[in-house]
Amino acid sequence: MDNLSQAVKQVLEEKGVLSELKAKIRAEIFESLQIGKELGVDDKENQENDIKMNRLKWNKQELVINELIKEYMVFHGLQHSLSVFSSETNHTNKTKKVDIHNELGYTKDDKNSSPLIYDIAQTKP
Repeated sequence: MDNLSQAVKQVLEEKGVLSELKAKIRAEIFESLQIGKELGVDDKENQENDIKMNRLKWNKQELVINELIKEYMVFHGLQHSLSVFSSETNHTNKTKKVDIHNELGYTKDDKNSSPLIYDIAQTKP
């Protein structure tokens, strides 16, 4: 039986399914903890998490960086990573989206669908 479970695990790892499942589980656990907090479930660990979350007040520069990272993840189909990233940065659909092109002084090119981070990386000082 151990050989079978090892073989299944290896196949799932090679196909990338195992890492997707782990990321999805992490995101779901974090989201569940957030929902519990919203419902008033309160214990010492939740109070410590509240203190940490209150520290996550992003300034404008950090919001731009977060948007660059999210745009990159969406472009490459990293939905599970994006889910975890959005949860960990306390980003919801209600969070105001930052116009990264405008903030960084780049003209948005509708013909170019690649993330802005590529343009930034190619820019030479």
